[in-house]
Amino acid sequence: MKYLSKYEKFQQDLLLENLLSEKLDIKKIIGNAKNINIKSLIKKFKASNSKKIATIIAITLLSIYTGTQVSNYIENNFDNDEQLLLNAQLDLIQNSVETEKARLDSIETVYQDSVARYKKASEFTLTQEGWDHIRHEEGQIANKGEPVLTAYQIGDGMITIGYGHAEPSSTSQFKVGDKITKAKANELLIKDVNEKATGVRKIFTDWEDAGININITQNQFDVLVSIAYNKGVYGLRRSTFMQDLKVGDHTKAGETIAAESDKDFAGIAKRRKKEGEKFLL
Repeated sequence: MKYLSKYEKFQQDLLLENLLSEKLDIKKIIGNAKNINIKSLIKKFKASNSKKIATIIAITLLSIYTGTQVSNYIENNFDNDEQLLLNAQLDLIQNSVETEKARLDSIETVYQDSVARYKKASEFTLTQEGWDHIRHEEGQIANKGEPVLTAYQIGDGMITIGYGHAEPSSTSQFKVGDKITKAKANELLIKDVNEKATGVRKIFTDWEDAGININITQNQFDVLVSIAYNKGVYGLRRSTFMQDLKVGDHTKAGETIAAESDKDFAGIAKRRKKEGEKFLL
């Protein structure tokens, strides 16, 4: 997940943060600033004119005084050449701090946006895009988005009609060859989708009851409802990618969805690839 990976990098950056140079322990210098003998440090600087010592002096002064006080201190304690060097180091430090702050603020914004996208499954309903996707995938093969209005069998013990609405042959209200209207197909679709969406939400509430709290995005909810519609809530619950999701690996779950195929249904691989890609957005 691009948002989660950015947040993970944000956490790492906070641990590894170094504002100026790997050679200078900035945090340690700042933490011990008041214990540094500035006069002794200035002596060393005047003797060596070292950029490294100039940097330490600049950081030390900034950690104790305001910017104006630092400028006055430098003006009163150093000659022109030394002032130029110290002021250059001050500019470097201030630019580095501002750049780092802007970078971390940007990452924090991305993280907060990401957090806002992830919610409990119970907070979601299927979007219009989700409905359109199911209609597109479950209707006619030749005329995408339109329902099959004549009941048929494919040898799986079910009678299918409309937008993939399937009932056991032994108890179905339909028999092969029966016809329905488009309005009836939509009625069946609404009933089926709502049942599947409820089933998806129940998977997550069952996990929560077991102490497993997994939040998802709207895209991910839409994808899971589509897959539940296609393979059933039971099939969804037992799938490999749901086990990945159950341990919090959203990325692996999306990749597993995208790689899924079915030797008996050639169109499944193409459908899952689209669903996996949407899951990872």
